[in-house]
Amino acid sequence: MTGQVRNLYEFGFWTGLRISDLLALRKCDVDLERKVIFVRKALVHGREKGTKTKSGERTHELHEKALSTLKAQLKLNIGDQERVFLNPKTNQPWRDDIAIYHNCWQPAVKNSGVKFRTQYNTRHTYASTMLTENKPIAWVAKQLGHSDIGMTLSTYARWIQEKI
Repeated sequence: MTGQVRNLYEFGFWTGLRISDLLALRKCDVDLERKVIFVRKALVHGREKGTKTKSGERTHELHEKALSTLKAQLKLNIGDQERVFLNPKTNQPWRDDIAIYHNCWQPAVKNSGVKFRTQYNTRHTYASTMLTENKPIAWVAKQLGHSDIGMTLSTYARWIQEKI
C-alpha cells in the first residue's frame, strides 16, 4: 500500500478505529495540539451515521505513530474536502468500507503472502498492541469505544501480561 490508502490503514492499526469510523473522520475532528481525535460519526453504505454505540462517540488519544501518520495524510489532503481519508483515484470521500475492502485491503493482503485477515484486524492489532505495552485495560476499553472493560477483557484478555 502507498499514499492515502497506506495512511488510512496505518492510522487504523495505531488507533483501533472501526473502518466506518476512519472513513467518516473529518478535519474538524482532529486536534493536533492536544494529540486527539474526536470520533463522532461512522460512514456506512454511503451514509453518515452516529457511531456503532453511544460509547463509540469518544475522544481518542493518539499514539505517536498514529499522530505522524495523520500529519502525513493531512499533507496529502490539502483540498477543500472535509474528510481526512479520500479515495486517491477520485480525491473524493470513500463511499463505504466495502469499496476500500475490495479495492485495497484484499489485494494488499493477497500480495503480502500472509494468511488472509479481515480489515477489522487493524482494530484487534491496536488493542493487543496496547495491552502488550501494559496500557491499563480501562484506558484501552475507552480508546476502543467499549462501554465497560467486560467486552475488552472477553476479547483481549490473553494479551494482558501477568505481573510476576
